[in-house]
Amino acid sequence: SSTGLARGSCSARFTDEDSIDIPIPRYFIKEKLKVLKERERILAQLLLEAGLGHDEPRKSAKVMVLEEAVRLIQIAERARQGRLRATFMKQIYLEEKRERQARLQGGRGPDVDACAVYIQKIWRRHAQLKKTLKLREEEMIFLGMIPPAYFQRPSAALIRAQKVDNLRCEIQEKHESDYQKALVSIKERVKEIEGPDIKESLQDQIRQWFIECRQLTGKFPDYPDEEQGGSTAIFSEKTPEELLQIW
Repeated sequence: SSTGLARGSCSARFTDEDSIDIPIPRYFIKEKLKVLKERERILAQLLLEAGLGHDEPRKSAKVMVLEEAVRLIQIAERARQGRLRATFMKQIYLEEKRERQARLQGGRGPDVDACAVYIQKIWRRHAQLKKTLKLREEEMIFLGMIPPAYFQRPSAALIRAQKVDNLRCEIQEKHESDYQKALVSIKERVKEIEGPDIKESLQDQIRQWFIECRQLTGKFPDYPDEEQGGSTAIFSEKTPEELLQIW
């Protein structure tokens, strides 16, 4: 029951270190994709301006004295000469090794039959490895450990579902765009058609309010300033007496 689940959750005693992964629905990400990208762009811009971006910080130039510069150049040059000497010594060692092998073979060239046998051995090992891998895959498929090859290809139903999903997203975006445009056009139409009537009605209400205040106090009150709310204070659900008490 829900009570037992709540008790179990309380008895677990989650701490701040415990991470609870709440998956975000895909439709939410799709609908808010533009907003999320805009937020990421603004955040990246702010981090870049604050010097906390992903770009590597600029390293300040270090002033080096002449003696230290000469010492670093000497170290680099000695290292370069050491690498060249090591390469030269390796070439000499390989040349001497080839000469020793040639003397041991009595000056004969490479054995063609031995080379052919070696190539055959390598090829047979490669062919047997491919055959063994294929047999292993067939056995795993037979045991149900891995799906067959045709299962790894997308089925016609899956492809059709993806097309329907893409089409639905396109239609949703089109409807959303039409809805936003309709909001703007309806607002402009209401402002154009009903705007004069609404303005006249508001003016009548303000005029009536001034008349009622004059009847109570004997004089016209000052119009509420911006800090007091302006005309909003007049249209609030308060009597003229209450408004006069506030002012």
